[in-house]
Amino acid sequence: MAGGEENRRVDSVPLSDIPRDVLDDACERVSHFSIGLVRVEHGAEKLTDLAGSGTLVRVGEAHGILTADHVLHHLRKENEIGLLLARLGQPILHRPTIQRQTMQWIKLRDEGPEDEGPDLGLMLLSDIDVGALRARKSFYSIAPERLVQPPPGLNDGLWFLCGFEGDATTVRGPERGFDRIYTFSGTCGRGAVDREYRVGDFDYFEFEAGYGGPSGPPQSFGGYSGAGLWQTPLRRRTDGSLEMKEVLLSGVAFHESPRVENRRIIKCHGRQSIHINMVRATEGEPRGLDD
Repeated sequence: MAGGEENRRVDSVPLSDIPRDVLDDACERVSHFSIGLVRVEHGAEKLTDLAGSGTLVRVGEAHGILTADHVLHHLRKENEIGLLLARLGQPILHRPTIQRQTMQWIKLRDEGPEDEGPDLGLMLLSDIDVGALRARKSFYSIAPERLVQPPPGLNDGLWFLCGFEGDATTVRGPERGFDRIYTFSGTCGRGAVDREYRVGDFDYFEFEAGYGGPSGPPQSFGGYSGAGLWQTPLRRRTDGSLEMKEVLLSGVAFHESPRVENRRIIKCHGRQSIHINMVRATEGEPRGLDD
């Protein structure tokens, strides 16, 4: 997703000079927390489609999937929800699911224009589901103390949006004892954040996806709703080479703009919305998915 970024710099380092192993290391770390959400219909056709993306998080003693609230809204009537366990490399056959009756959700959403926000949701998971996921995934801790002060600058390190691409879904079968096998694909795509702003108590980032380079982003970001926006500050080793300092969950995607002049803006909630507003919201009474 790095198309159109060749002239950008990260703290005076051209992006083209950042080693491939640094980029791969960042994507590998981020993939441990990333997940996809699939709507499973059990009618005659047994259809399956991608509902959105999310990030596995821990808030105090609670565990859940941080995503956009409108993703949870689309799933609220499903009895069974499929999970995509993001990983790098070739896809693996798996079918983990969670049951609606075991879940609760927390929403931070206004009913205004969809591109304005807030549009943030947290699906709380049962202890059984958390235990099963911990065997293969990790949960990122969100809390006010995770907010670095002062926060990293917008040009401090790299920005990634990690999620699943709806248009990349393929179906084949019957095969290997299954009527259908769905393959879902996504990216940990590099981009730029050029704008940060606040509206009321919520903060926002605008992630720019540039087209026109050798490896462009998806034509549509359908499926990336709820995807995690990550910042990875860099530092130099004693020999002068670059390495990743840490991965910071810094946003949640909820709206994509039309493509204009080889660029598209993905609007995301920012750090305070996640680490303060959502954490405070968990202190209230959660709801069932069908409330």
